[in-house]
Amino acid sequence: MRKILPLFLIIFMAFSVSNAYEFNVLALNGKTQVKKGKKWINLKSGDKLTKKQSIKIGKNSYIGMVHKNGTTLEVKDKGTYKVSSLVKKVIAKDASTTKRMADYVIEEMSSADDLFEKDDYHGSMSTLGSVERAVGEDINALEKAEDIAGTDHSISSNLNSISSLVSGDGYNTIQARMPKTSYLIDSKVEFSWQGGNTEKYFVVIKDDKNKIIAKKEVRGKKTPIDLQELGVQPGKCYYWKVESGKDKSIENCIMLMDKRTFPEFFVEYDKIRKSTGEKPGAMDELILAAFFEDYNVMNRAYACYRNAVIKSGRSPDMEKLFASYLDRIGCR
Repeated sequence: MRKILPLFLIIFMAFSVSNAYEFNVLALNGKTQVKKGKKWINLKSGDKLTKKQSIKIGKNSYIGMVHKNGTTLEVKDKGTYKVSSLVKKVIAKDASTTKRMADYVIEEMSSADDLFEKDDYHGSMSTLGSVERAVGEDINALEKAEDIAGTDHSISSNLNSISSLVSGDGYNTIQARMPKTSYLIDSKVEFSWQGGNTEKYFVVIKDDKNKIIAKKEVRGKKTPIDLQELGVQPGKCYYWKVESGKDKSIENCIMLMDKRTFPEFFVEYDKIRKSTGEKPGAMDELILAAFFEDYNVMNRAYACYRNAVIKSGRSPDMEKLFASYLDRIGCR
């Protein structure tokens, strides 16, 4: 028995190592499969891949994965790939700056799944409507919500009753959209809002002494503003709101960061950018989104989640992550 037990442990450990996962599948689009035994089965978000497995991807499809070391990988070209060969592409990369962000994204995917599994069609629809508006295609929001949430089409009549929320017309009062109360790193910022029943609005910006430094008339529900031209100083809190007649949004505090006032942010940001490269893919955009969210730079996080959705070819998993983020910041 003394000789058999160590041998058993060695075999068990060898089996465990050979079956240890390498990649966590995060986002999918189109036709994607994994080989298990002699059969090819459809991949699912959350699946874990081992070195011994192979994956297959169809035309115009997408697979976004996170390696266990925190490195992201995308597969977009049609073909069959051995997981062991994909590991070689990421194993040499330095993931020390992205590991924490990658872990956060994986955790948030689980939260995003929970968001759409809840029996809350009102909340799910309005949040999804925000995603659709963000990528400029709100016309299919009802259909998309049913697909993502796994909703039975027989209850479409219930969903239609809240369609006004999806189109954004259900808001009678003005609600500031971006930037929310947060930090900014760009001097030129797009201010946006929703709700209201008029064509003309005023964007008002005040300093920390409640002095109005800008009041811009806008037709529509978004406008770019150059904060540097207004004399906005980094490290100080400014307040902005939108108003039209008696209707007005709540005020949001914004604070501009620079390398002098927030050096630690820019040191880490430089490392993240080196890791994601000059032309970040959809998975890189998720890492950047998690980074900006961690530092409460909401407009940048918003933009990166949006980019991830678009660059993945409108992956439903990416859309769920974006919807989950919008839900967290109250941007429905």
